[in-house]
Order: sequence, then structure tokens, then C-alpha cells
Amino acid sequence: LHSLRIVHGKGTGALRTKVRDYLKKRKEVKGIGTPGPNEGGTGVTIVTI
Repeated sequence: LHSLRIVHGKGTGALRTKVRDYLKKRKEVKGIGTPGPNEGGTGVTIVTI
């Protein structure tokens, strides 16, 4: 397993912010990204580990 998708939904962005803030503190996380609109866009966070 090298990457995963976290589906947090779009909404106000509050949950996305909390998730990404947490991930930024984890040494295992090598990267954080947003997929294209056809793959969930801002409602999904892609995590590379």
C-alpha cells in the first residue's frame, strides 16, 4: 500500500482542513493531494505513504 484516498466530502471544508492538518504532522505521510474533479475533487484527499 503506497497511497490511499480519504473521502471527507466537500461541505464547508472544515473536515478536510482537520484531516490535512493531522496528516501533515505524521512522519509516515510523504504527500497530500487533491484528485481531479472526475475523481472527487476537493471532497477527497489522496495520501502518499
